[in-house]
This record gives sequence, C-alpha cells and structure tokens, in this order.
Amino acid sequence: MFTAHNECVLGIVPLQNSITDPIIIYQKRTNLIMRGRKLCPICKMATGPRTKVCKNCGHEFFFKPRKYLNRKQIIEWRDLQPGDTIHVISGSGPYWLTKEQQKVCLGCHGVFTVIKVCEDGIRARHHTTRVHEFIYMGPNTLSPNGTHLQAHKLNLVKVRTRP
Repeated sequence: MFTAHNECVLGIVPLQNSITDPIIIYQKRTNLIMRGRKLCPICKMATGPRTKVCKNCGHEFFFKPRKYLNRKQIIEWRDLQPGDTIHVISGSGPYWLTKEQQKVCLGCHGVFTVIKVCEDGIRARHHTTRVHEFIYMGPNTLSPNGTHLQAHKLNLVKVRTRP
C-alpha cells in the first residue's frame, strides 16, 4: 500500500480534500524538475545543465570557477631536473601518416616524472603505469622508416624542491 508521501513522489494527486500534509507535500514536489536539468530562478523554465543564459528571460546562471592545475609552459626543456613533474600533451610528438594521409600518433602522453635529460629528449616515468618512456624533444625530421619525428609539447606541473 502506498503512503501519501509515495503517491506524491510518483506524481499521483492525493484524493484528500482536507488541508493535510499530503497535499502540502504534493504542492512542494510539483516544482521538482527532471534529473540533468536546472530551473531558472526568475521565469521557472527548465533548461539544460550547461546553459549559461536562459532563453526565456535572459537570466545569466552562475558557474563555479574551474580548478586547474597550475601548469606553466616550458620554454627550455633542457632546464628540467630529475624529479620534476611534467605533463605531455596528447597528440604531440612523433607520428606516422597512413596511405589515406591520416595522422597516427606514436608519442606518449600524460603526467611523467623526469629521470634524466638526454641530448635529444627526456627519460621519464609515467605516473600511473610506472613505465619508463623516452619523450622525443629533438628537431623535426623524417626518419628512414617513414616516421615523422616531431618534438612533444610539455607543460610543467611541479618543480621538485631542491636543497
């Protein structure tokens, strides 16, 4: 058997005509909107969750500022020291072109800890997989096997504190 509270949640109008809790609960719950929607506080129109301005009344919704990592563009990768944390941008680095001229990325991406800075790249350890990788940072050239060697794009995430 349904209680008055369950009937109101399901959207069924209680059959009571007296001023009791179930009617008040039903009146409060009719203002609920579907999941994944938000309600304009001025015109009470339901809009999408990422809507910035209400189409009906022009109200501008408030959004919390996003919290990004404090990443700085690396100007000279040779200045990196062992222990520094870097972020390699996806889609950068060496690639290979197919017969249909589609780019197949061969480089690595993600967050790495620098192990050693070499002549034409960086030896680093991936944060999640713990795999040691070589991050190519040399000049743009075409290798004999058809691979286009291109330097990776990096962001500095954290500098190791040095004594």
